[in-house]
Amino acid sequence: TGFGILVVCPQGSLLGFGQGVTPEWIVDAADAELWAFYTVATLNTCLPKVVTDCKGILDTLQGSPNVAAGHKRALARTWMKLRHALDDDFATAAALMKWMPSHESAKTIGHTQDSDGQHMAPLMWRSNRLADVLAKATAGENRLPAWVTNLVVSAGKWVKHQAARLGVVTHAANNYETTEMADGGAIVKKILRDSTAERRKSSRPRGRGSL
Repeated sequence: TGFGILVVCPQGSLLGFGQGVTPEWIVDAADAELWAFYTVATLNTCLPKVVTDCKGILDTLQGSPNVAAGHKRALARTWMKLRHALDDDFATAAALMKWMPSHESAKTIGHTQDSDGQHMAPLMWRSNRLADVLAKATAGENRLPAWVTNLVVSAGKWVKHQAARLGVVTHAANNYETTEMADGGAIVKKILRDSTAERRKSSRPRGRGSL
């Protein structure tokens, strides 16, 4: 998964941009957005104003750091690293962050609102588009060929099919129904197992009870 970062000035000039690949444990877009924010936090002495299109980051920063990095949270590993980068000062980070809608058409410029209630400016729309291009370009350079992923998917289906066949055979072998005649002449049904472990003999000596 890739990510892109842009540095712009309020006047609309592009000052710089960067792109990178996330660690191997990051597998979705939400965690990639969070890793991009972590990168910004670690590369700057003081956290600058940040615009993101992942509203979950802003919502989490408005809460407790302990909750963000809780063991039940899907992105806890990245949030724990971010806690150290921000010194647990989520309130300041939330005040410096703005959320904007993503993947919107140019017609939404001046109409769609960000988290501050302001209409989306052309600068924000262009920057978001360029960040997406950078992220996709980086991911494409490090993406496995389609035949490799197809092979892995196919192998996974084959393993699942073989496991199902083994399950059917094992169940049949350990639930074989047969009949036999009892001492009184009655016909009784018995379930036979393919193999039954012998009872373990107790190594504990039998002694008389003590007072």
